[in-house]
Amino acid sequence: MPHASVLLRHDQAPGVLDPQAFAMCIDAAFKAAQACMACSDICLAVEDARLLIKCVRLNSDCADLCVATGWMLSREPHPDRETMQRQIEACAKACQETAAECERLATLYPHTKVCAAACKRCVAACLDALRLVCRGR
Repeated sequence: MPHASVLLRHDQAPGVLDPQAFAMCIDAAFKAAQACMACSDICLAVEDARLLIKCVRLNSDCADLCVATGWMLSREPHPDRETMQRQIEACAKACQETAAECERLATLYPHTKVCAAACKRCVAACLDALRLVCRGR
């Protein structure tokens, strides 16, 4: 059970989004943020780190978006759905771009595989959460 689901348990009022449905997205976002920061740190320690500038930047931006998304979803049960939708979409896009860049580098820099996998899991969780947010409108 994701850690977020423990925090989100409460009696729901009518019309409130299901907090359990967002637990996977919250956990995936925080895990992706952690993986992105670790990947960025490792990239900066590579001998010729200037070759990894794009990866470092994408990882840093993605980590920030993932953390913000995790916090926003944690504030549920009375969200502003339009703001939430935009944030989840931004998180999914950032994770998608970061995963693509990390996969591109994976043969030369194996540590990027871990980040790519975490970002892909976050994209999937974001898309699941988006379906709930959009359906609730």
